[in-house]
Amino acid sequence: MISGGKVQQLLEKSEHLLKENRYYEFEQKIKTFSSRFLSSDKVPEAVELLFGGAVKLFEVKDDGAAYGLINMAITTIKEKSLDFDKLYKKNFLNIFNAIQYSKEKLELGLKVMAMFYKEQDREISMLCAEEALKKEEYHIVQKFLLKCEDSNKFAVSMLQQWMKLGEPQERDLFVVRYILMKLAVHRPADAKFIYDAFRKEMKTPLMNFAGLLIKAAELHSTKAFEVLLKGYEVSYDRDPSFAKILRKIGSVYFGYASENETMFSGFFKMLSN
Repeated sequence: MISGGKVQQLLEKSEHLLKENRYYEFEQKIKTFSSRFLSSDKVPEAVELLFGGAVKLFEVKDDGAAYGLINMAITTIKEKSLDFDKLYKKNFLNIFNAIQYSKEKLELGLKVMAMFYKEQDREISMLCAEEALKKEEYHIVQKFLLKCEDSNKFAVSMLQQWMKLGEPQERDLFVVRYILMKLAVHRPADAKFIYDAFRKEMKTPLMNFAGLLIKAAELHSTKAFEVLLKGYEVSYDRDPSFAKILRKIGSVYFGYASENETMFSGFFKMLSN
């Protein structure tokens, strides 16, 4: 959102500070003028100035100060109940796309989605996932794809790369873990897409378990769920993380209380006896 020439004039008049390596003074000047705009109820100008100042600081590699200004901008948008998606998303994405990949960038993406979206925003999620994949940080890719719309084909490509890091007998663990996580966040259609993409090449007991679990979830059949847990315990016990995800699946589809970890843990112990 562009609110006029005043902000641009302020940025241009302040650029000499950057040329003289007086980054802190530049940052403080941006904060001071944005506060004045807010005091005068000129919120769009304040936000635009903060975003503009952040861009300038990123250009001179003062990333810490730049992130500080961006965080001030999005906090102001939230506090003033402005429409981020309609008014500021395009500007934010232009800046976000230009920022170098880092932990801080990922945290910023997560923060913006948590503040302004009920689910993950696809554009922000895919930007983060694509950059993380280039760095082969597969756990991070997975995190950004879990609740991301229209990301299944990308997820298949990611899993094909990721599972190559494991031994041949471990590759089904990568796929089934992702399927279970999709079920746990109430996305059974996504889980089925991933299962169908790999079921012909992965004919293992664990994959059978995943396929049958998807069907049980679709039917909300507690009996089928319990039978599967008993019959395939040796398979899913290959990965200790599966037990926690299955507890979540039990609460989402089969009526188990997820907060009652003791009860569910006892149920798993009962099945193994």
